[in-house]
Amino acid sequence: PPSFLSVDTDGRVVRCDTFSKWVSPGLRCGFVTAPRPLIVKLAQGAGPSLGVSSPVQVFLVEMLRRWGPAGLHRHVQRVQAAYRRR
Repeated sequence: PPSFLSVDTDGRVVRCDTFSKWVSPGLRCGFVTAPRPLIVKLAQGAGPSLGVSSPVQVFLVEMLRRWGPAGLHRHVQRVQAAYRRR
């Protein structure tokens, strides 16, 4: 079935995700997908880190930059295969 976010026409759906399940367990870093005005408000109220250490953020950005979309896709496929084996 389609996600709530994909069928949201009024900009009222907020999606919270984590990098822990598909990048690295224990990373303790997540992200929010929402309408831009809400993201702006969240950033104004919470600051840049939301409690995640700066080194973790720097590591994650650099890793994703080096992997690129294709590398991230390959990694996610490997993670999915590992979860299936469990």
